[in-house]
Amino acid sequence: MPNCQRCDKPFIPNHKKQLFCGVVCRAAFCSKRWADANKKTCIHCGAPCKHSSEMCKKCQTGYTVSRLKTVGDCKDSSEIRNFNRSWNKGIVSLPCQVCGYSLYTELAHIKPIHSFPKEALLIEVNDPSNILVLCKNHHWEQEHGFLPLDKIPKR
Repeated sequence: MPNCQRCDKPFIPNHKKQLFCGVVCRAAFCSKRWADANKKTCIHCGAPCKHSSEMCKKCQTGYTVSRLKTVGDCKDSSEIRNFNRSWNKGIVSLPCQVCGYSLYTELAHIKPIHSFPKEALLIEVNDPSNILVLCKNHHWEQEHGFLPLDKIPKR
């Protein structure tokens, strides 16, 4: 009577080539073997990492921080605005700070993008404290100087 290759318990095989006592042992053995064969190590430090990633969590965090874009890294203002919308998802759905219109709002920068130095990080440019939620009309008025900042209520 052969022994199961996983749990080492004796069993009566149904056919000559049966190596496991049941489907549970076979599945556990095969999945562990697959995981062992597909183990990945971090390309930076050699620590184990998820099979879907090339870096461990620690290195990935450091890599992300070191890759923070600056204003100078961006080709044009639309790239900065795209980052703005993705970072400030929570306030995009708020109504206009001036009139309360909520069907369509835009995020406006209090301090204009062009006034930041090229070395300024996008996280600084798109900080929520530098963002206004305005409808299209009030955004235009604010950008063209017809709506002073002191007339815009706080969020």
